[in-house]
Amino acid sequence: MASTEQPNASIDISTLDPFSEIERGHACKTLHLHKFCGFARCRRTHRCTGDPRRCFQTHGAAVPQDVRAFAEKLLVAARYDSVRPGEGGRWLSETYPRETEAFALWSARFAEHH
Repeated sequence: MASTEQPNASIDISTLDPFSEIERGHACKTLHLHKFCGFARCRRTHRCTGDPRRCFQTHGAAVPQDVRAFAEKLLVAARYDSVRPGEGGRWLSETYPRETEAFALWSARFAEHH
């Protein structure tokens, strides 16, 4: 007998995170969010060792909007690259030049202190 239950209509799809925990962790590391974290283990290991979604939401405020946008698009580019090798980076730099430049400047700030 077929089920007559309806899917849970109360789920707001717009609140679901399209990225995995691993992808979010990579975004946190790429943005150097461990530098802003209160956990010593995150600062010591230079990566998020907690909940990367919470980390991105909490510490992401310290990152300029263009740089945060780059991190999100970098995850999309990585997926694109897995289907069409070598195309993700090109797509990212051509489609988001301002964000790419902002990210390069952001990263340079941390390269000097590493």
